[in-house]
Amino acid sequence: MPPPRTKELVALTEDPKASEPELRRAGELALQSSDLEGRCGSLQAFARRYPESIDAALQEARACIGLDWGSGPMRRSTGR
Repeated sequence: MPPPRTKELVALTEDPKASEPELRRAGELALQSSDLEGRCGSLQAFARRYPESIDAALQEARACIGLDWGSGPMRRSTGR
């Protein structure tokens, strides 16, 4: 069973009436979580709903870096 805060964030991101500021705040809370992978849905929902939002793109990028999902070909070629 997910922690209460996670359940609240998921409920907010699934709410079609959630505003951009509300989803931005949900993303900020998700980024502060020690279980970042479990809360990536909040960040992805924000980016899907507001694809033009720079804040959504930055939050999603921060999550990927935090999860080390940013290990593309350029990173491998530098030996890092």
